[in-house]
Amino acid sequence: MSLVITMSSSVFKIFPLFLLFSFLSVFACAIHFLLVNFFFDPSSLSIVPYRNQMVTPSTFKEVLVHLDLKGAPPSLTYLKEILPILAYTGATSLLIEWEDTLPYSLGFDNTNPFRETEIFIILAAAESNGLASIPLVPLYSDMDFVLKVKEFAKMRQNFNDTRFICPNARSSLDLVFKMIGRVLDFHRDTKYFHIGFRGPFPQDECPRECCGGKHLYDVIIDHLVTIVRHFHQLYPQVKLLMWDDLFRCVPTSRIKQHNM
Repeated sequence: MSLVITMSSSVFKIFPLFLLFSFLSVFACAIHFLLVNFFFDPSSLSIVPYRNQMVTPSTFKEVLVHLDLKGAPPSLTYLKEILPILAYTGATSLLIEWEDTLPYSLGFDNTNPFRETEIFIILAAAESNGLASIPLVPLYSDMDFVLKVKEFAKMRQNFNDTRFICPNARSSLDLVFKMIGRVLDFHRDTKYFHIGFRGPFPQDECPRECCGGKHLYDVIIDHLVTIVRHFHQLYPQVKLLMWDDLFRCVPTSRIKQHNM
């Protein structure tokens, strides 16, 4: 009994300090909230200097935030909390790279992907905050999440490299368009679709016999052209986006040869 009395006395001594600390914390949060809302204009937030001018979100008609969800994706709760902040600071769209967090059901899913209902919740939350959702599906490079799986290793451009798919390997294009179709099952109203093609790219000839010893740039461009043409036949209302890395390293003469 004496032990209980001693502990109770300590609690009563600490309680006023706890109240004071709590009051000061609430007061500090209130001051911070007032300062942010009355003195901070998100449109004046400087991002980077460009040609001796400070670039702000209001400089651009579209400001995209790239959500790369591979590895350890944030929780559904966190995503729903951060979307209003992104919208408040000037973002207009989300470029969502689902990778294996989206339930493709094609044999390479993450052990714990988002459920279908969670995907729709995320997209609805983005829309409610005025953010358009643009899917990003890597269709040549950055395909580790598919090619690391044993059943898909035969599609690698180089057996020891899981990053690049061989465009001419059997079933490669079939897989690519199954992935596209599955993603568009969720992004039903999207106006844009990003197909990746991020560098750096291998510099050698394609080692696969199915590529016939062609220079790798030609193999990649052929793959790109095939995807673009077939995509526009299936989804004429959707515009394609891609990284510009390929056009930075491919000679202009090769691009002209492919009528691009």
